[in-house]
Amino acid sequence: MTPIALEVTPATEMDTSSERDRVKVLIITGWGRSGSTVLSNILGELDGFFSAGEVHYLWLRGVIRRLLCACRRPVLECDVWTSVLSSPALTDAMRGLDAEQVVAIQRDAVRMKNLRRVLGVRAGQPSGWRELDDYRRVLNATYIAISAETGARVIVDSSKRPINAALLRLLEDVDPYVVHLVRDPRAVAFSRRRLKMAFGRRMKQTGASQSTIKWVHRNLKAEAVRRRFPDDRSLLVRYEDFVADPEASVKAIVALVGEEPRSWPFVHPNVVQLEPNHAVSGNQSRYRSGPIEIRADEEWRHEQKLTDRLIATACALPLLKRYGYRVRPAIARRRVQMERSS
Repeated sequence: MTPIALEVTPATEMDTSSERDRVKVLIITGWGRSGSTVLSNILGELDGFFSAGEVHYLWLRGVIRRLLCACRRPVLECDVWTSVLSSPALTDAMRGLDAEQVVAIQRDAVRMKNLRRVLGVRAGQPSGWRELDDYRRVLNATYIAISAETGARVIVDSSKRPINAALLRLLEDVDPYVVHLVRDPRAVAFSRRRLKMAFGRRMKQTGASQSTIKWVHRNLKAEAVRRRFPDDRSLLVRYEDFVADPEASVKAIVALVGEEPRSWPFVHPNVVQLEPNHAVSGNQSRYRSGPIEIRADEEWRHEQKLTDRLIATACALPLLKRYGYRVRPAIARRRVQMERSS
């Protein structure tokens, strides 16, 4: 595969750390199919906020595979992302690296099995791990470039992987915040059984046991990361609470990052007005705009196979009570139209 090189701007044009403001980065962490895409897009409607999508996949999906930005143009043809990728801050940080090398570094260093090692690194100190330090430099510059290009004070990153949240603590120009988003594992298992399209192809279907074991693993890792954040820098949000009162959940997150936006995208308590955005990666709902009603996806309550529900319940049993879920979930009496999950 031919390496994809990015234009390098002379280092003299790059702002130094002392000359630029720190940027707030709010990362959403947890397991997929839990509403992260729509939550990120709602936050991106607030003035001073920018929904970047899954920043972790900028290089692989956006630059190498040339997939679409949420504006429906290839990332390398999107005005926002081309400006970010050619910014002085990022091109200087990328000196000696191309997109394929960044992805190779991610595959080596930014892996869930390395979470404990990453959590052991002290902020502001070199890790002694060249690949990790290279990626820290690139990721720090990426956020700085996004902020400079969009004017955002808060960048919302829906990468979801706890190790990405752990990395935020190590970035010199970032004020990190984390939202741990969790959803009933039975609902997640049902969602992962359904056929869905992503990036122009069918997503892999997952059985109830595999889905729920990964749900447990991912949420335990997310908790381990949250413990490294001060209480005023992290928040647990349940999908069920978010869809029941999305405005209240968004207000809680806004308060967490210490912002007071002048505009508000809610036209009714459960209806939000979404404009086209520039999320670099995420599920298909990132393309939606206009008035969007936020409603719980409750189809699983009456359509899920009993065996799948029992398996998911058994696998997740130690964490159900911790997150406020009943061992025997209520069964819906009528079909409820699916609205928002990611």
